[in-house]
Amino acid sequence: MNYTATREEHSEAHVGSFKCSICSGVVHAWSGKHHFFGWQAVKTRPPVFGRRWADVEW
Repeated sequence: MNYTATREEHSEAHVGSFKCSICSGVVHAWSGKHHFFGWQAVKTRPPVFGRRWADVEW
Protein backbone atom coordinates (compact mmCIF):
# COMPACT_ATOMS: atom_id res chain seq x y z
CA MET A 1 0.00 0.00 0.00
CA ASN A 2 1.29 3.50 -0.76
CA TYR A 3 1.19 6.33 1.75
CA THR A 4 1.81 10.07 1.76
CA ALA A 5 3.14 12.12 4.68
CA THR A 6 4.16 15.64 5.55
CA ARG A 7 7.86 16.23 6.18
CA GLU A 8 8.94 18.93 8.60
CA GLU A 9 12.48 20.06 9.42
CA HIS A 10 13.47 20.56 13.06
CA SER A 11 16.57 22.02 14.69
CA GLU A 12 17.03 18.85 16.79
CA ALA A 13 17.29 15.25 15.57
CA HIS A 14 14.24 12.97 15.64
CA VAL A 15 13.94 9.20 15.32
CA GLY A 16 10.74 7.49 14.27
CA SER A 17 8.97 5.04 12.03
CA PHE A 18 5.57 4.48 10.47
CA LYS A 19 3.90 1.07 10.09
CA CYS A 20 1.30 -0.04 7.55
CA SER A 21 -2.21 -0.06 9.03
CA ILE A 22 -2.97 -3.34 7.21
CA CYS A 23 0.11 -5.57 7.61
CA SER A 24 2.04 -3.71 10.36
CA GLY A 25 5.17 -3.70 8.19
CA VAL A 26 7.46 -0.68 8.49
CA VAL A 27 6.66 1.72 5.63
CA HIS A 28 9.26 4.34 6.52
CA ALA A 29 11.85 4.82 9.27
CA TRP A 30 13.82 8.02 9.82
CA SER A 31 16.44 9.65 11.97
CA GLY A 32 17.79 13.16 11.66
CA LYS A 33 16.42 16.66 11.57
CA HIS A 34 13.29 15.72 9.62
CA HIS A 35 10.05 14.49 11.16
CA PHE A 36 7.25 12.83 9.17
CA PHE A 37 3.59 13.04 10.19
CA GLY A 38 0.05 13.10 8.80
CA TRP A 39 0.36 9.69 7.14
CA GLN A 40 -2.52 8.84 4.79
CA ALA A 41 -3.08 5.87 2.52
CA VAL A 42 -3.10 6.71 -1.18
CA LYS A 43 -6.37 5.40 -2.59
CA THR A 44 -5.97 3.71 -5.95
CA ARG A 45 -8.50 1.88 -8.05
CA PRO A 46 -7.83 -1.84 -8.49
CA PRO A 47 -7.30 -3.04 -12.06
CA VAL A 48 -10.33 -4.41 -13.85
CA PHE A 49 -9.25 -7.50 -15.73
CA GLY A 50 -10.79 -8.02 -19.15
CA ARG A 51 -12.21 -4.51 -19.33
CA ARG A 52 -9.81 -3.40 -22.06
CA TRP A 53 -11.25 -5.91 -24.47
CA ALA A 54 -14.84 -5.43 -23.29
CA ASP A 55 -14.71 -1.76 -24.35
CA VAL A 56 -13.46 -2.49 -27.88
CA GLU A 57 -16.07 -2.41 -30.64
CA TRP A 58 -15.30 -4.73 -33.57
